[in-house]
Amino acid sequence: MPPGWDPWYAFTGTRAHYYDYDINENDKIKTFGSGAGDYSTDVLKARAVRFIKDQRGATDPFFDACRDKGDAQSRQVRHSRAATC
Repeated sequence: MPPGWDPWYAFTGTRAHYYDYDINENDKIKTFGSGAGDYSTDVLKARAVRFIKDQRGATDPFFDACRDKGDAQSRQVRHSRAATC
């Protein structure tokens, strides 16, 4: 997990897949198969929505970047509590 990020949720490997992929969630690998509940776009959406809902009532700002496909630098859901500028 890169410095400065609180929770981390990202594809592993060099290529993201819609099915049969692994996700690194805070340095723990989660494996997804080919079932209807494993569709990566839906999995990433659910994780991002859960994170946003978990922020209800929080007074600190947060940042959430979610990309389901793209280059190696952008294939991740990143969450961080942003510092006040």
